[in-house]
Amino acid sequence: LPELKDDFSSLARACTECGAQPVTLSRCGKCRLVHYCSRACQLAGWNRGGHKRTCGQPLPTPESVRGSSPTQLQRTVAEFGCASAQVATACMMRVCTTHPASTDGQRYAKAFGTAAGVQSIERVMAHFPALPGVQLTALPALMLVGERRGAAVLLGGDAVALTAKALAQDFPATPSGYPAREFVSTNALLFLKNLYMEQNEAQAAVIKRALVAAGGVPAVCRALHDFPKNVRLRDFGLTVLMMTVANDYTAKEQAVAAGAAALCVTALRNDLRRLERPQEELPTRRAPESHALESSGRDLLGSVHAACCALRNLTVGEDAKGVARKRAAVVTGGVYFVCGALCSQAVIEDEENVEAALSALLNMFCDETASSIDRLLPHGIEGLLRMGVLPALNAHPKCEQVQMFGVSALNTYTLFAGEAVKERLCRGAIAASALAALVRMIYHH
Repeated sequence: LPELKDDFSSLARACTECGAQPVTLSRCGKCRLVHYCSRACQLAGWNRGGHKRTCGQPLPTPESVRGSSPTQLQRTVAEFGCASAQVATACMMRVCTTHPASTDGQRYAKAFGTAAGVQSIERVMAHFPALPGVQLTALPALMLVGERRGAAVLLGGDAVALTAKALAQDFPATPSGYPAREFVSTNALLFLKNLYMEQNEAQAAVIKRALVAAGGVPAVCRALHDFPKNVRLRDFGLTVLMMTVANDYTAKEQAVAAGAAALCVTALRNDLRRLERPQEELPTRRAPESHALESSGRDLLGSVHAACCALRNLTVGEDAKGVARKRAAVVTGGVYFVCGALCSQAVIEDEENVEAALSALLNMFCDETASSIDRLLPHGIEGLLRMGVLPALNAHPKCEQVQMFGVSALNTYTLFAGEAVKERLCRGAIAASALAALVRMIYHH
């Protein structure tokens, strides 16, 4: 990527403040080193850019950047970041390759964790939206700031909107075949996931509004569609989707319009297939030609959980639009593969996954979808209860949430079953299991 090369020659041809490259540029009257395209840029660079403090100092070089302190790096990004993508990426590369828990990580977070520091990164992202190297170094830098200084410092600016823009960006192919868009998308989704996870309810609502307003929901769905084999991207993307559509009906409609239900089902299908393979067949890294990131059984279970939760949140609502969302999830195979998740030994052992799957089954059911569910499942609703819900209840007898959702699913789906099915259920193990689950719930309360 050319923006990652140690070539700062563009500083002599570009306006230091805005990066414009007109035929003629004016120099700073005092130091005669930096250039500006207008009086307005000169004033902005003197005040906001910090040239008032650095006037007379040499221009940055690759050697000086490598030897700069965190504070000096932040000042270099603030003053020269928009004039040269190479300067910006060289500075942020030092930030994003530092472990957050290290002493250097704390120092970098302190330098960039102010309003001015975050703004300097955001300005660079906004100025070079089509350069993947800039986005690949800026997003981890923001993540480090959020992890060490608290994510609230990132909510006052345009970090969420710029991340959504990076997700939607079509980066040109590189001669080496470097999968720039896949890696930018993975970093962007990880940043959004971390941002959601570190917030309280009010701050999460701020993130959600900014993401929906910036067109982030279709961008997330597009990344999930284009990189279905990247397990970590799936996990991050489905988690962001789950958090964004929760209690936001505008986001739900945008997600359904972008095919979110089918994407969740596809993710479930792929994850379940890999989970059922013998452990020795689960590689720690995909083949080089796939450009997928490192994955493991834990990543797969996380992706299954996120897909079930996203389906659950998408199918909330009993109005006409809610029923349409339920129908879309059922027709694309939502109930079939959620039931398949409950039949997986790896999934059934995890309480959170079981809880998410049972709640998704509940939300996808309504009078309008009942006949489709019975028709699309190989053994109908009876098979769903026998092979999915019953094992879940028996696997986690002390988990109150699993028992509550499981008994509710037994009740909801049994009400639709025909008389012959009810007769078989009453004579079989399901009735006994339901009674045992109810007794356990009463006991725990």
